[in-house]
Amino acid sequence: MDGVDMNNLTKSQMLFDRFKILRKLGSGGFGAVYEAYDCRFAIRVAIKVELKRRNSSTVNKEAEILMNLQGNRHVLQCLESGEQDNYNYLLMEVAAISVSNLLHSLGGRKFPLTLAAQLGCNFVKALQEVHNAGYLHRDVKPSNFVLKKVENTRRVYIIDFGLAKEIENNNVAAKKKNIEFVGTLKYASVNVHKRKPYGRNDDLMSMFYSFLEISSGLPWGDDDEEEVVALKKIEIKPRTLIGNKPEAVYQIYMKLLSLTYKDSIDYAWFINKFKSLITSNIGPADRTRTGTSQCRQQNEIPRDNVISDMSVD
Repeated sequence: MDGVDMNNLTKSQMLFDRFKILRKLGSGGFGAVYEAYDCRFAIRVAIKVELKRRNSSTVNKEAEILMNLQGNRHVLQCLESGEQDNYNYLLMEVAAISVSNLLHSLGGRKFPLTLAAQLGCNFVKALQEVHNAGYLHRDVKPSNFVLKKVENTRRVYIIDFGLAKEIENNNVAAKKKNIEFVGTLKYASVNVHKRKPYGRNDDLMSMFYSFLEISSGLPWGDDDEEEVVALKKIEIKPRTLIGNKPEAVYQIYMKLLSLTYKDSIDYAWFINKFKSLITSNIGPADRTRTGTSQCRQQNEIPRDNVISDMSVD
């Protein structure tokens, strides 16, 4: 495999004389992720590949975390990890589509509030599983949640544990100095911008920003500098950020603002708040933002793209 650019494999190209590349799913400093056909076992898989490094391996670390998370409802199955030629690789079951790609397919429209709340409910459940296993995800965003059809439902799974780490003892975390930014600017909490110790509350704030992004959008962009994004997050008034969404959304945000890295999380409280949105009608924010006819169109997204039958239990 010498001389092969792992970030730019093409469709039908063979990898390790075993995997037939189908499409690229993503890339980063670690390497790249592809959907591929495993010719040995005749199945479709997601394969993450990175060049071997002397002192560290993102893929090997992620494989270890995934193995510790196996059996959880909202974590994809880790099929295999290993080394081939000069590369580390990780095999996982493949999902149908990411939440961000599903949103992108709507051509600028956002999800109806009830649908976004279904997703938000499952975002919390996924993070609860990760946290209960002793890990912080540290890069929660719509592209790191994927959907996979399971029987007659579409289930939400959390992916990409390349930045994840074990939850530290509060005393250890409190003594940390020179904390670096971690995550994605658009979805990072204010605490992360302030370089405070990362906690479960920060994963949940990123979850909430993800919920706002898919339901109405965020008032800061992907291309803004960190100082600009942080200032907007700090200065924006809660009611301005929430807009005309139901009171439960405001309550979720205020609860998150009150938490620190030291606090335990009442996941059931957040889940119940999202469930209250699922059972309610479309909120006034949707009508104000889109108008009655457009709001009706939002709810007429082709059924193949709707997660109306997604499990929320």
